[in-house]
Order: sequence, then C-alpha cells, then structure tokens
Amino acid sequence: MNLLKNLDGKNSSLKQRIIGLCINDGDYSLADLSKELDTSIPTTTKLVGELLEDGLLMDMGKVGTNGGRRPSVYGLNPSAGYFVGVDIRRKYFNYAVTDFKGTLIDFHEEVDFIVQNSEESFRELCRNLKTLLKEGGIDPEMVLAYGFNLTGRVNNETGYCFSYFIGEDKPIASVLEDELGKPAFVENDSRAMTYGEYICGAANGEKNMLYLNVAWGLGMGMIVDGTLSYGKSGFSGEIGHFPLLNNNQICHCGKMGGLET
Repeated sequence: MNLLKNLDGKNSSLKQRIIGLCINDGDYSLADLSKELDTSIPTTTKLVGELLEDGLLMDMGKVGTNGGRRPSVYGLNPSAGYFVGVDIRRKYFNYAVTDFKGTLIDFHEEVDFIVQNSEESFRELCRNLKTLLKEGGIDPEMVLAYGFNLTGRVNNETGYCFSYFIGEDKPIASVLEDELGKPAFVENDSRAMTYGEYICGAANGEKNMLYLNVAWGLGMGMIVDGTLSYGKSGFSGEIGHFPLLNNNQICHCGKMGGLET
C-alpha cells in the first residue's frame, strides 16, 4: 500500500502540514503542533493518532519540562518507506535513497547511461534504476516517491521537461510514474540544488539567496522570502539563456548569443 495515499481525503491538508513541520523542524508535542496548525488539542490528537496508525509518525517518547507532566513528542517514522532522488547528467546519472526521516541510506554516483530524447529511453532508465535499488537491498515497493533533476526548462507543476520533449500529450513525469508505479516528480537541477542548500546547506538561515550552477551549462535558482521562486511561467533562473553576447553563436535554447555561449 502506498502510505502517501493516506494523506488524501478529509483533513489531508492538516496532515500534510504535520508531516511538513516534522520534516523541517523535527519532533513536536501535541501542544506545539496545535499551536502551529491553529487547531484544537482534540483535533490535533485525532490527526496525529491517524498518522500513527498509518505508520507515518511514531511516538518519540517524553521530553523534560520545568514542571508538571512530561509531554510526548512525535516525529517521522524512518521505516515508513523510502524516497529516491535521481540526478540526470549528460552521460550518467546519480541517485540517492533516504528513509522517511531523510537519513541517507544509499548513494551512487556516475552510473553510465545516456538519456535519449525518447519515451523508451526514460523507461529504460527507470528499469535500470529499479534493478540497482534491488541490488542495494531496497525494495522498490517500499519507495514512496521519486524525484528527478533535469537540466533546462522543467515545469514541476505540469511534469514537462523541454530539454527532453517527447510530445504535447505526454509529460516526462507521467512516463516515469507509469514505469515506476509510484509518484514521480521532475525539477530543474539548479532549482533542486538551490532548495537543498536552503534546507540543509550553505543558506545558514538566510531567507533570500541565489544559487549559481556552473557546469556544462549555466543555471540559477532563487529563494525569495523563504520560498523557491518559479517566476511567472515556472522557468525562472535560466540565466544561461539570457541574450547577452553579439557572437552569432546559437545557444542550446535556439537563440543567438546566450550567456552560455
């Protein structure tokens, strides 16, 4: 059973907020969760009880106080399942596996694979990935979701990637989900790197930051007031395609004189 489906339905948004709070800030007492959610203690208790029953949260024990009864705190259950992140490069891919609490379980770099601009190529990538997971002792059935970083114009809302465009009626994300049998999300690699540095890297508590990705192309991600910026069209940060040079060279985007050139 896909445990993430249990976040659907009545009170789903509150349950998702509880999971999000635990991801970002760690363990919570019922009183603290109630304050964060602006809900009553009985409602919070019911929601936490359902998440405990579903195996998404676990009782982390009692915490000390200055007086009175010691409250229980609740946090993510590491064994609820796995998340897999895949970083697709020009001639290889990297992948990492975390448990539900975000602890790194497995990590492999530079797995040989050249992604072609076709549906079958992405399906082959998924099949290879599942084989590698099994070889590493990870049951693909226990994977809750996959995330794929891709270069270029990627819209994580629609699931399209225009660097690997396979047709108007079939976004990349839907092909990945179909082959993997689990939720799959696509994101621009620079924005993914930006968010990683913001959550647990160089941002160091800053709420506004720029991240420059200088590789075989140029990319940028932006955190604005604590939120990853997507811009009006969902493709913000494509600094490499800014028309800056009068060199008559064709950029990857098809225009002349982009900064990448």
